[in-house]
Amino acid sequence: MKLVIDNLAPHTIDDVQSIKIGIEAVVMKYPEKYRNKIRLGVQELVMNAIEHGVIGLGSKKKYELKRQKENAYKKYLNEQLKKHIQCRITVGYVERETTIKLVVSDHGNGFDWKKVSNNKRCGFYVDSMGIVISKDNFDELSYNECGNVVTAVVYKK
Repeated sequence: MKLVIDNLAPHTIDDVQSIKIGIEAVVMKYPEKYRNKIRLGVQELVMNAIEHGVIGLGSKKKYELKRQKENAYKKYLNEQLKKHIQCRITVGYVERETTIKLVVSDHGNGFDWKKVSNNKRCGFYVDSMGIVISKDNFDELSYNECGNVVTAVVYKK
């Protein structure tokens, strides 16, 4: 899979470690004083695009894998990343005088973001927790109609 940040050379994501490197590349676009604030939110938005948009991993299966022994989730993720090597996630970064806007998009079918506020429980986990976390790390979070493009805004202070 390719992570394309502002039309720069694509960052190849083919295992869990390369995801971390890609997320850090996005975080480093931000001025230093905002990085701690947005790091976890960026991680959640990129992971949602990978897990749900590219791979099509549903929350129920994700949590089942995470409860299994021997890093079942990590193994599954690594296998799926190799299968989806031709896919892409696009990240746009726009810094203005008063805001910093991040747009993360994937080719997936999206999701019904209007239902996120319900936060249904799935075993020991809460569905849409990544979105809840992202909302806490950005000043604004919005989705396109079908839910495969998210815009996250930080107000400069």
